[in-house]
Amino acid sequence: MSFFKDLGEKINKTTKNAVAKSKDLAEIAKVNTEIAKERAEIEMEYSRIGKNAYQAYVDGVDDANLTESLEKIKDSLSKIEVKKDEVLVLKGITICPQCGAKLDMICSFCGVCGTKIER
Repeated sequence: MSFFKDLGEKINKTTKNAVAKSKDLAEIAKVNTEIAKERAEIEMEYSRIGKNAYQAYVDGVDDANLTESLEKIKDSLSKIEVKKDEVLVLKGITICPQCGAKLDMICSFCGVCGTKIER
């Protein structure tokens, strides 16, 4: 009888782990979708910059007013970096500040360069 009880507990534990992993994967997919949306926004702003620059050229204006588009691109790039950090956290990864190596969150030191990892 103990065999079946142990088997049931193992199945239950495995199922819970699978559900947790599925939730993590769904969250990673959601964040990656948000990153793709920001990248599409950047491409749209690049297009606007080109149109504005061309129109300024046609109008004989030396300095096109592109600040708004440039600020939107800068904002989107910042959002992408934050989202990339979210994905790393969801995957349980941290980045070595010294050499940029990807490490497990549980690491105290970088396995590549030996730098102490601060939390």
